[in-house]
Amino acid sequence: MANSSLAPKYLKFAIDRSAARFFVSTPVTFTWESANGTESGEGITRDISSQSIYIWSKDLPPIGTSVCCCIYLPSASNKSARIRFGLTGPLIRAEMPPEEHHMFGFVVVSDKELRVLFPA
Repeated sequence: MANSSLAPKYLKFAIDRSAARFFVSTPVTFTWESANGTESGEGITRDISSQSIYIWSKDLPPIGTSVCCCIYLPSASNKSARIRFGLTGPLIRAEMPPEEHHMFGFVVVSDKELRVLFPA
């Protein structure tokens, strides 16, 4: 980006990669507002950091839209237990799926840290 002052406000998050990313594949659900009302989707995570999530999904919100995400992590010791984390922020980047994959890849970022949501 030659002139970052011309970039949309939400792109500032894409530049800062100071948070460690963890390659975790786990279920995620997400919602966003559109002209048709609240829309929802589901997918799996590719990686997670304290302030961003990379998601693979057949559903793709528009770039720049605020997306509310819920990530579900299973317990290592109790198969029926899980913990739910949430993150809300703009979708800043989307990638078209390769022909064999059939899922979009996209990134949601936030200026707030991933938080635990109750109940799971």
